[in-house]
Amino acid sequence: MSVQSWARQLKVDTADEPRLAAFLRIYRMNPDITPEPGATCSNPEFASSPRGPDS
Repeated sequence: MSVQSWARQLKVDTADEPRLAAFLRIYRMNPDITPEPGATCSNPEFASSPRGPDS
């Protein structure tokens, strides 16, 4: 299994891997690391008109 956050990836064998909890703690809504702190993936406008990589 793997998790990704802003160009970072962690691969683990199981969901109870301690590094997974650390990864989530570090990268989840961290204003010092994430470019959009507080943003969610549930933006309905994104689903209807996603922006391309050059946006």
